[in-house]
Amino acid sequence: MFIKIGAQYGLVDAKDLIPSRRTIGRSVKDLADKYRLELKEELTEPLHAKAVTIAPDFWQNKYNQQAYLGLNITYVHINHQYKSVDLFCRPFNGTKSYDLILK
Repeated sequence: MFIKIGAQYGLVDAKDLIPSRRTIGRSVKDLADKYRLELKEELTEPLHAKAVTIAPDFWQNKYNQQAYLGLNITYVHINHQYKSVDLFCRPFNGTKSYDLILK
């Protein structure tokens, strides 16, 4: 892609084409905020109808043996679509017992 741009427009500095890490960081934060708000609005009706299931999800990377804890939420959308969303996933150290999960 960059070679084609250079051939078409001449010498171009990569700094003019690639956004800075600050710009990317702001964009990611803005997108995350937008998706959180959309998810919150979408979950309002299923939560009110008590039609939501929340479940922990443990898994382990088979290459580095790192364990992870995720939280999955499933629900039926108002238009009768089954939905499943992973709310988070983070490294998990220790035994998979309820007292550590609740911390």
